Parts: sequence; C-alpha cells; structure tokens
Amino acid sequence: MKLAAPSRIAMLRTFSLCALLLLGAGCKTLSIADKDLLPKTPDPTDAPTIETSLAGQDFQLRIHQISAHDGTLLHAAQVIRDPSFPTVLYFGGNVSRVSRELPMLVKETADMQVNLLMTDHRGNGRSAGTASLLAHYHDGLAAYDFARHELGIAAEQLVVHGMSMGSMKASYVALHRPVAGLVLEGSATTSEQWADTIMPWYAKPFVRIELAESLRGQGALYAVKHQSAPLLVIVGSKDTQTKPVLSQRLYEAARQAGYSAELLVVKGAGHGNALGFADAQQSYSRWLNAVLGRPAKLAAQH
Repeated sequence: MKLAAPSRIAMLRTFSLCALLLLGAGCKTLSIADKDLLPKTPDPTDAPTIETSLAGQDFQLRIHQISAHDGTLLHAAQVIRDPSFPTVLYFGGNVSRVSRELPMLVKETADMQVNLLMTDHRGNGRSAGTASLLAHYHDGLAAYDFARHELGIAAEQLVVHGMSMGSMKASYVALHRPVAGLVLEGSATTSEQWADTIMPWYAKPFVRIELAESLRGQGALYAVKHQSAPLLVIVGSKDTQTKPVLSQRLYEAARQAGYSAELLVVKGAGHGNALGFADAQQSYSRWLNAVLGRPAKLAAQH
C-alpha cells in the first residue's frame, strides 16, 4: 500500500537523483492533487473475489453495500468470528482493495478475538464513484454509521484502524464519532510534513512540492490532539513512505493533549507490513485487551 501514487514517488526519486545537476536550472515543481493520493483502483477482472478467497473458513463472511452521503455505493465485507467479539473497522491504504487486503488482515488478527469490517474506498475494489479527500472523510462516517445502526455494533465495541491514507479517514471518524479505540498505522501528521520527510535534504533546494488546496493541512495531527479514545500508533522502523518521525509526532501530540496513547515501532517492518510481524500482533492484541477491558490472557486462550 502506498501513500502517494507510484508515478509521483518515482518522479520525486528522479528529481532527487538529478538534483545536483540542477544547480543552474532553477527549481522544479511537483504538483500533487487528490487524484494522485487517491487513484482509482478497481478489482482486476481476473482477481479472485473475497467470497472465493475466504471460502471454507471457520467464521461467517457477510458482504454489504453502504450508501454514502451522496448515494454512492461502497462495497464492504464483514468477518464475524463470534457475535460477542468487538469489531475492528479497518480502512486500508489508498490503493487497497478488500479482495486483496482482507485475507491478510484475517491472518494477522487470527488470535485477537475480534470481528472485522473493511470497506473499499470509492473507486477501489467493488466500490463505485471517484474519490476525493472530502468524500474520503464522509465515506468513513458512512461506514461507521452503518456498523452502528445497521449492524448494531455498540460504540464501546468498535475500534477504528486506519492504514496509511486510511489513517486520515480513521482519525476523522474518531474525531466525530465515539469509538473504543483508534489505531493509526503508517500515518502522517500533515500533508506538508509528509512531503518534507520524503524529500532528501540535497534535493530540497531544487525541488518544490506543491500541494492542492484540498490537501493542505490534512493529516491525523489535528484529530489526535482532540479525539479522546485510546490511541495506538504503529509504524515500521524501515518505513520510507511515512517515516517513523511522523508517528512519533502523532504519539507526542496525543500525550501532550492529555490523552492515552502508545507508540509501537516494529523493528524491520516497512510500509504496510507491520502487522505481519509476530511481535506487532502480540502488542496489538495486548492493547486491544486493555482498551476493551478484557483479561490479558484472553487471546492466548483462543
């Protein structure tokens, strides 16, 4: 999962490699708009469906269509291991698809005694529409409201987890709706700070990133300063797309605001694969048990 469209990252790297050759050529500008951070990523026609990928498992799989604020239909899949378990509402990265990411999430949370609900961002997977950052936020609220009012999941049984671009959606939901906990994985403070961290120092005099007006000031920083649910910030120690310093800042901002927060830096992990590490799964499970008021040994008994 990538925070920015691959072509834009490739352009940044090209500019960086050539920076020393640009001494006499002036500054180069790279413009980034909503469509670059939220590219349409439908399911390939030959990709296995989520129904096929998760067939024969020891849980119930339900497929839902969620109506967004503007009537756009969003595809969602729900994994029910036990109706009494709490639910993790998961928002993936900008090019994530339920058909690809949910099977991995099922494996990573196998010992955590949680149910899962994941949506395709609009324009991704089997969801309709074309994404924008504003719609991205509203779609997060639509998914939460569907979980609460259509599926009957209590707020104290609902943890919201956002990965990379999905962390902006998750933090927005936690800011505007009651949740049991908030998980931000591979997240960014603001779009400006993110852009600054991906630019090598030697390229900065020669390459200027111009963010669209709709992207300026956007990120999870404001939310962690104002939402009160327990926060878990996860990042890979080798994440080069949303560097650990951004997660450190989110953690510190929440603590300085007086809120409960933990920071988990997963040694050896990159961007988007932190939960594939056993120690990260154990730490996540421990945090879930704590915020949900469950005995620490519960997951081990499963």
